[in-house]
Amino acid sequence: NERLLRYESALRGSRVSVYTQDLTLRYTSASSPMFGYGVDAILGCSDTEIFAPGAGAALIALKREVLTNGEPRRGEVAIEGAAGPRWYDLHIEPMRGAGGAITGLAGTVVDITERKEGEAHLRLLLRELTHRSKNLLAVIQAMARQTARHAGSTEAFLTQFGARLQALAASADVALSPEAQVKKDLRQWVRPIVEGRVLLKAIDQPECDAVPLLALARSWAVPEFPVSAQDLMAQGYAPGKGLGDALKKLEQRWADSDYTLGREALLASL
Repeated sequence: NERLLRYESALRGSRVSVYTQDLTLRYTSASSPMFGYGVDAILGCSDTEIFAPGAGAALIALKREVLTNGEPRRGEVAIEGAAGPRWYDLHIEPMRGAGGAITGLAGTVVDITERKEGEAHLRLLLRELTHRSKNLLAVIQAMARQTARHAGSTEAFLTQFGARLQALAASADVALSPEAQVKKDLRQWVRPIVEGRVLLKAIDQPECDAVPLLALARSWAVPEFPVSAQDLMAQGYAPGKGLGDALKKLEQRWADSDYTLGREALLASL
């Protein structure tokens, strides 16, 4: 009796339920509620009587395998319920009589639903992290290409690219900022870049997701027209309307090339 009391006391403070079943899989004892049912609702019933049709199929199959093979088994099973599936970790042992014949089953049950949900959430976070990492690498690659396109030297590239990387790193803190501050910062970054007020008005709309826009604006390498009036004057153009028209023509050609033509290529196209 004293050993039984110690056994029951230890189980009372744990999340483990211990049970026994006969050869017809009717519960003959249970240390605590299991599968969402009280002890009184379990005793004398079989799994097929307790669970809805098909709900405990994996559990019943595992127990019948132990009865057939006479070997202990451990497994994790999901049992469908009204609020969705719940996961259980099971350890099942065959009980034997004096002659060695199997007389029933003894087992333990632990509800591991929270652990399973945590694992699923972790997998989701890892997939999201992988997706965001690939996006970030693509942004950095695009920034490097655009910076190299307009940098006149290795030193200029390192300076400009380093500054853009720092701006991109600063944008990582954007997600933690209040929405009003994010939109304020976005207006500050966008106003000198865009012409007109279409985008600035869109920022104030309730459905505007300002966080990714601000991150883009901060890391955006704004194209710089590589030709100046001095370049054209060195080519023989005199100050005046002709020089202005040539600059506009070159700027349009630069825009048509998706801002990829450099200074030498533009001057050579005159």
